[in-house]
Amino acid sequence: MGLAEAGQDPRQMRTEARLRQEEERRNTFGTCALEFMEKHAARRLRLSTRREYRRILTGPDTNDWRGRPISQITKRDVLDVLDAIDRRGSPGAAKRALVYLRKFFN
Repeated sequence: MGLAEAGQDPRQMRTEARLRQEEERRNTFGTCALEFMEKHAARRLRLSTRREYRRILTGPDTNDWRGRPISQITKRDVLDVLDAIDRRGSPGAAKRALVYLRKFFN
Protein backbone atom coordinates (compact mmCIF):
# COMPACT_ATOMS: atom_id res chain seq x y z
CA MET A 1 0.00 0.00 0.00
CA GLY A 2 2.84 2.32 0.85
CA LEU A 3 4.46 1.80 -2.55
CA ALA A 4 1.21 2.47 -4.38
CA GLU A 5 0.69 5.64 -2.34
CA ALA A 6 4.22 6.72 -3.26
CA GLY A 7 3.35 6.37 -6.96
CA GLN A 8 5.18 3.10 -7.60
CA ASP A 9 3.59 0.01 -9.10
CA PRO A 10 4.27 -2.98 -6.80
CA ARG A 11 3.55 -5.46 -9.61
CA GLN A 12 6.11 -3.83 -11.85
CA MET A 13 8.66 -3.82 -9.05
CA ARG A 14 8.09 -7.56 -8.43
CA THR A 15 8.45 -8.24 -12.15
CA GLU A 16 11.69 -6.27 -12.31
CA ALA A 17 13.05 -8.09 -9.24
CA ARG A 18 12.17 -11.47 -10.79
CA LEU A 19 13.91 -10.49 -14.05
CA ARG A 20 17.02 -9.42 -12.12
CA GLN A 21 17.07 -12.75 -10.29
CA GLU A 22 16.75 -14.65 -13.57
CA GLU A 23 19.56 -12.59 -15.07
CA GLU A 24 21.79 -13.33 -12.08
CA ARG A 25 20.95 -17.04 -12.33
CA ARG A 26 21.95 -17.07 -16.02
CA ASN A 27 25.16 -15.17 -15.30
CA THR A 28 26.59 -17.32 -12.55
CA PHE A 29 30.24 -18.26 -12.70
CA GLY A 30 29.35 -21.89 -13.38
CA THR A 31 27.12 -21.20 -16.37
CA CYS A 32 29.51 -18.63 -17.83
CA ALA A 33 32.44 -21.03 -17.41
CA LEU A 34 30.57 -23.77 -19.27
CA GLU A 35 29.60 -21.35 -22.01
CA PHE A 36 33.21 -20.15 -22.28
CA MET A 37 34.41 -23.73 -22.57
CA GLU A 38 31.91 -24.47 -25.35
CA LYS A 39 32.36 -21.28 -27.35
CA HIS A 40 36.04 -20.49 -26.89
CA ALA A 41 38.03 -23.42 -25.59
CA ALA A 42 36.37 -26.24 -27.50
CA ARG A 43 36.89 -24.55 -30.85
CA ARG A 44 40.25 -22.87 -30.58
CA LEU A 45 42.46 -24.70 -28.13
CA ARG A 46 44.36 -27.96 -28.05
CA LEU A 47 43.07 -30.79 -25.91
CA SER A 48 45.70 -30.34 -23.19
CA THR A 49 44.96 -26.61 -22.91
CA ARG A 50 41.22 -27.28 -22.79
CA ARG A 51 41.83 -29.73 -19.98
CA GLU A 52 43.72 -27.05 -18.02
CA TYR A 53 40.98 -24.47 -18.57
CA ARG A 54 38.40 -27.01 -17.39
CA ARG A 55 40.50 -27.81 -14.32
CA ILE A 56 40.70 -24.15 -13.34
CA LEU A 57 37.17 -23.06 -14.26
CA THR A 58 35.23 -26.09 -13.03
CA GLY A 59 37.66 -27.67 -10.58
CA PRO A 60 37.84 -27.60 -6.79
CA ASP A 61 39.72 -24.28 -6.63
CA THR A 62 36.79 -22.30 -8.00
CA ASN A 63 34.06 -24.60 -6.67
CA ASP A 64 32.77 -21.92 -4.27
CA TRP A 65 32.16 -19.55 -7.20
CA ARG A 66 29.84 -21.80 -9.22
CA GLY A 67 26.56 -20.45 -7.91
CA ARG A 68 27.67 -16.85 -7.52
CA PRO A 69 26.78 -14.17 -10.03
CA ILE A 70 29.88 -13.39 -12.02
CA SER A 71 29.55 -9.70 -11.21
CA GLN A 72 30.08 -10.49 -7.51
CA ILE A 73 33.45 -12.20 -7.96
CA THR A 74 36.07 -9.70 -6.95
CA LYS A 75 39.79 -9.33 -7.50
CA ARG A 76 40.26 -10.41 -3.88
CA ASP A 77 38.43 -13.68 -4.63
CA VAL A 78 40.77 -14.39 -7.53
CA LEU A 79 43.82 -13.56 -5.42
CA ASP A 80 42.59 -15.90 -2.69
CA VAL A 81 42.33 -18.77 -5.18
CA LEU A 82 45.78 -18.05 -6.57
CA ASP A 83 47.24 -17.88 -3.05
CA ALA A 84 45.62 -21.22 -2.18
CA ILE A 85 47.16 -22.83 -5.25
CA ASP A 86 50.54 -21.29 -4.42
CA ARG A 87 50.37 -22.49 -0.78
CA ARG A 88 49.89 -26.05 -2.02
CA GLY A 89 53.38 -25.77 -3.45
CA SER A 90 52.44 -25.04 -7.06
CA PRO A 91 53.60 -21.53 -7.97
CA GLY A 92 53.69 -22.47 -11.66
CA ALA A 93 50.10 -23.69 -11.51
CA ALA A 94 49.09 -20.43 -9.83
CA LYS A 95 50.64 -18.45 -12.68
CA ARG A 96 48.83 -20.56 -15.29
CA ALA A 97 45.59 -20.22 -13.33
CA LEU A 98 46.01 -16.44 -13.43
CA VAL A 99 46.45 -16.56 -17.19
CA TYR A 100 43.33 -18.71 -17.65
CA LEU A 101 41.19 -16.66 -15.27
CA ARG A 102 42.34 -13.41 -16.87
CA LYS A 103 41.34 -14.71 -20.30
CA PHE A 104 37.98 -15.88 -18.95
CA PHE A 105 37.10 -12.63 -17.20
CA ASN A 106 38.23 -10.46 -20.13
